[in-house]
Amino acid sequence: MFPYWSEYDLHPPVEPGRQVKVFQTDFGRLGLAICFDVNFPEVWQEMADQGAELVVWPSAYSAGTSLQAHALNHHFYIVTSTLTRDCLVYDVTGEELLYEKSDDLNVSRITLDLDRACITKISTSRSATSC
Repeated sequence: MFPYWSEYDLHPPVEPGRQVKVFQTDFGRLGLAICFDVNFPEVWQEMADQGAELVVWPSAYSAGTSLQAHALNHHFYIVTSTLTRDCLVYDVTGEELLYEKSDDLNVSRITLDLDRACITKISTSRSATSC
């Protein structure tokens, strides 16, 4: 959705995305966000609104704890692939499930339980979420 500033200087320039898309796959609802999208909460909210269960995030950098916050706030898994040759996986509670880094090519493997979910119970006095 949101290219990095220098990408507008390319010839031809990068064109920003027009809409966030979540895809139905045979294993669940897959969202895609790329690099600079990490800085725009509306991208992550829209994926949540469309029922994303897993978000794949390729990027030039690792994003610090921003991705962890998105996983926690929207209750989907996030799997990264970065130019810095690391891989992070966060679960629906924001817990880091995997961190691997390599000086060379990094190939990571993990099994995710896409049936795991967080349910919010809302009552007149308060709301509670359990995962």
